[in-house]
Amino acid sequence: MNAAPAVTVLFATHNGGAVLQRTLEAFGALQAPPGGWQLRVVDNRSTDGTPERLRALQQAGSLPLTVLHEARQGKNHALNTGLQGVNEGLVVFTDDDVLPAPQWLCLLAAAADAQPGFDLFGGAIVPDWPEQPPAWLQHTTNLGMLYAATPAHARGPVAAGAIWGPNMAVRARALPAGDVFNTRVGPDGSAKYAMGSETELLNRLERAGHRAWFEPEAVVRHQIRPAQLARSWVLQRYFRFGRSAYLHDHRRNPDDAFIFGVERWLRVQAVRAWCHSHWLGLTAAAADRERIRAEERLQFVRGQIFQSGVAHRESQEVRP
Repeated sequence: MNAAPAVTVLFATHNGGAVLQRTLEAFGALQAPPGGWQLRVVDNRSTDGTPERLRALQQAGSLPLTVLHEARQGKNHALNTGLQGVNEGLVVFTDDDVLPAPQWLCLLAAAADAQPGFDLFGGAIVPDWPEQPPAWLQHTTNLGMLYAATPAHARGPVAAGAIWGPNMAVRARALPAGDVFNTRVGPDGSAKYAMGSETELLNRLERAGHRAWFEPEAVVRHQIRPAQLARSWVLQRYFRFGRSAYLHDHRRNPDDAFIFGVERWLRVQAVRAWCHSHWLGLTAAAADRERIRAEERLQFVRGQIFQSGVAHRESQEVRP
């Protein structure tokens, strides 16, 4: 029986299109780590040419590729399917829109070999802009949240939250049994999904005692689509971030009163954000930076309110 590869790379794709094509080309230039590697791609209900492209690439044999399929819509359903049967080695999670440096896998594998006391690993993510970003984008508050661009980290131990989804690795032995990723979080085909599924997993693993290590030279570039430079996309992203923040906020008071399905403190935040945003919109002297950040704050709070409503409905459903 052949030994399992030392490194398994896994990502899900839904209608990957041109970004997936560039990603697969970049994967073809990867240097193989000691012990070899395999690539698992899970097609999640694609309706474009993605299934045919993956099937042709698998048949060509130019990559150590296994193509899987998941009919349930949702990235995390697909990732959980892709993890089935992966029980050893290092599992590298990424997305269908990354462009890894040729030595990417070798550097992650070397970090894992050199740091036996760590089970979670991450590397740098830099944006691959389709064009010069618009001037207003420099005023936004969180490019990392928008485009997964990691801040500068030195090589060494980090909090698990410093490792982000397009460039993360976990020892297979550290992964929980059953469904690894929470299917209530992450892309699911809707416009309002809650972000942060990788963060949720990494924080869960950290609470279980697993430690995280950052390798800054293990770099991937993240392809930014032209549509992702639009104000409407950015504001929708802040809404999703608000949903995620509500889910991950362990400081919330579970006994806080709900008023029409929304926690009281959130209603206060919403009124403040709405008043601030609309006041700046009516003030000619307000700087663009102030207006943009006020709009983003308002969308963030809207996302929190939306998730608060979801939590309230769920709490009502489980009552006897």
